[in-house]
Amino acid sequence: MKKLLVGFLTVVMAGQVLAAEGKKKNEVPQVPEEFYSIPEEETINLIDYLNLNEKQREKAIDIYAEAIYKMEKTKEVLKRPYVEGLKDGKFNKDVILKISLDNYREILKIWLDAQEKIYNLLNKEQKKRYYEIMKDSIYQ
Repeated sequence: MKKLLVGFLTVVMAGQVLAAEGKKKNEVPQVPEEFYSIPEEETINLIDYLNLNEKQREKAIDIYAEAIYKMEKTKEVLKRPYVEGLKDGKFNKDVILKISLDNYREILKIWLDAQEKIYNLLNKEQKKRYYEIMKDSIYQ
């Protein structure tokens, strides 16, 4: 099976699916409309691959849009590693690494919460397909 960039591409795919579904900002009030449109050429259609029913599909779209929105809001308040690591006039690799990892951890928590919600929507056969995707992911 073709290796997939599952994490990033799933986020990107969610935006494409949201746009294709014609969802509006008022259906998920906390998520601005720009999180419902990502260029189609940057996507894979994981939702279609999992054969979600309409109810699952709508829920998955909302989960992904909310996760993308939360990640963007979190990025606004994260520390800037290089600013912190260079502020003493030296290149402090340990500070840059620590802040970078802390920032990544915060974003990853949001993403994994969304993935867990999606996984919990799936039936037994869909969970098998999800596993196959993750098994072949470059993130293993």
